[in-house]
Amino acid sequence: MNENRGNIEIDLKRLVMSLVRRIWLIILVGVMLAVLLVGCASVMIPPKYSASVKLYVNNTYGANSPGFSSSQLQAAQSLAKTYMVFLDSRDVMEDIAKESGLNYSAGQIRGMIDASAVNETEVIRVRVTCVDYKHAAKIANAVAEVLPD
Repeated sequence: MNENRGNIEIDLKRLVMSLVRRIWLIILVGVMLAVLLVGCASVMIPPKYSASVKLYVNNTYGANSPGFSSSQLQAAQSLAKTYMVFLDSRDVMEDIAKESGLNYSAGQIRGMIDASAVNETEVIRVRVTCVDYKHAAKIANAVAEVLPD
């Protein structure tokens, strides 16, 4: 069982020279592929637009004191988390859908909205992402109208 396997020699200098002679073809194919991929991406992937609104949460409703104590700030931070939970409720989403005047269901709007506390403070940022920038702005404005109530 003595097989005679032939050795293959590769001349690297010849290989590199062959690639250098056809560099124009390599560049042309690369540019054509890039143009094709950018064209497909621009047609097949719709752009998404984002609008955001920031809301300040405090617990001094009707209070006459001009300053804030540390306990009021901590309570406001807790209220900010509570507001984010309220924002995710179906009733609030339906109110936002009505206020916006657009034909989106509460479930569709829930998928567009992302809320978070800004740096663990009493400020809430609500970001709306949509394929239409006007719709994103209307929904963000509706959140600003509905959520404080």
